Amino acid sequence: MTFWIWHANQWLQQPWTLWTSAFVHLGSAHALGNLLALAGLVWLARNWGLGWPTAMAALAAWPTSVAALAFWPAVQSYQGLSGPLHGLAAAMALHHGVHHARPGRHGPQQPPAGAVVLALGLALKLGLEHGWSLPLGFDPAWGFNVVYASHFTGAVCGLLFAMATLRRRETPDS
Repeated sequence: MTFWIWHANQWLQQPWTLWTSAFVHLGSAHALGNLLALAGLVWLARNWGLGWPTAMAALAAWPTSVAALAFWPAVQSYQGLSGPLHGLAAAMALHHGVHHARPGRHGPQQPPAGAVVLALGLALKLGLEHGWSLPLGFDPAWGFNVVYASHFTGAVCGLLFAMATLRRRETPDS
């Protein structure tokens, strides 16, 4: 399975690892945790009525966020789904917040509470991890180094692709 893992010094010769690394995990608990997170996000996306633009943003963020790990020399390899999951969460928060906003009591549009909670939770998690300056950290609960940079790159790429896939809202004046 090592040919499925993203390696900083080999990914240009093995570009498929930008995708396949998400399917390799460091144990059954790691895989189960990521699958439960994916199930929860998919459930939310369906209940929020998010469709193809959100899926396309998350799918585009997946390989891009893994490739961006090359900016951190400390990250020599990567496996797991957490980076793409953070990209999906960021895309969902933005799309739900923009497309389901309601008029505020005193003027501007207000995003739904779910979008705000997801965005703030993601921002708080990323802020506590500070993966941009601490790309790796040993997590005793997991028993291995967590690639915090993948959470950061996933969220940033998810947000950027979500912005690129925002649909223009039709107004009666247009």
